Amino acid sequence: MAGEISIEQAILLGIIVVIAVAVGWYMYTTFIASVQSGSKISVSQATIDTSGNLMLAVSNAGPAPVAVIIGVYVGNTPCSPKSATGPATISGTKVSVGTGGTATLTYSCQSFSGVSGTTVQGYLVLSTGATFPFTASVT
Repeated sequence: MAGEISIEQAILLGIIVVIAVAVGWYMYTTFIASVQSGSKISVSQATIDTSGNLMLAVSNAGPAPVAVIIGVYVGNTPCSPKSATGPATISGTKVSVGTGGTATLTYSCQSFSGVSGTTVQGYLVLSTGATFPFTASVT
């Protein structure tokens, strides 16, 4: 009879539709992930004195207009923000770094003990969960 479809054709059409939806969803999610902005912080200078005062020169490399630093660690020692200059502001334990220049951040690492003339590894953590390592020279 004319106008009828066989069961094989219906199954094949259903499989094609499922594959098309899956490929479309994959392409959509890949596109959304690529255009969402994440923050990137560049640490150009890091020094720490023997009493635990850490100075970082950082810049927000974008693409997000503001990068929020929620934690800074030297070794396994957590540090707390003391001051910020340039395109940066402190709000409690968080430091927001904007684009448009280099910000100078000062942190206090109370239980840090280091030897002058050496280096120590550290990292900062952004609100997005990204971590950015740096090497601080002990002065």
